[in-house]
Amino acid sequence: MITLSAILFWFVIALVAILVAVITTPVSLRFFLRTSPQLVYRVDAKILGGLSPNIPVVDSSRPRKPSAKWKEKKKARSGRKNQVFARTNIVSALPEFLFGIIGAIHFRRLNLDLEFGLYDPADTGRLYGYLTPLQYSGCMAQDVSFSVCPNFERACIVGEVDASVRVTAASLLLPIFRFGWNAFGPKK
Repeated sequence: MITLSAILFWFVIALVAILVAVITTPVSLRFFLRTSPQLVYRVDAKILGGLSPNIPVVDSSRPRKPSAKWKEKKKARSGRKNQVFARTNIVSALPEFLFGIIGAIHFRRLNLDLEFGLYDPADTGRLYGYLTPLQYSGCMAQDVSFSVCPNFERACIVGEVDASVRVTAASLLLPIFRFGWNAFGPKK
């Protein structure tokens, strides 16, 4: 009985150590999106600081079968009307939460190649004028490539995004805790 409890104790200690290692080491995520000729997207993850092989999280080339539970939930949701947030604390806490999450994410590489067009060519030119300083100023980081091309003939958005980010799960805990406290905690 004592050996069984010792084995169980060391098994629990090993699980806690693995959990702490996964939470405190960075996770590398790679995002890829292409809109032409057809929509293709993929998200891969590498855990334990990039030591693991690529783990496909989302891949548009893999066929998915909708489960029966998903179909039932969709039918149940279709009968409900849109609900507005009853608590304004959630809406007021959301910007701080988003900035906290964005601050915890570190871009390693970002390549953006985009062709866009709006319904009005004047609006296309105005938006291109706003984006031009980002493309030609040279203030971008070394691993950021940004290419924008306007299309004045038709409304479209065609392009490719390839990004690689690093995030540590432990750095996400503080913004999540703050959001929960501000949204659902005691009122001031």
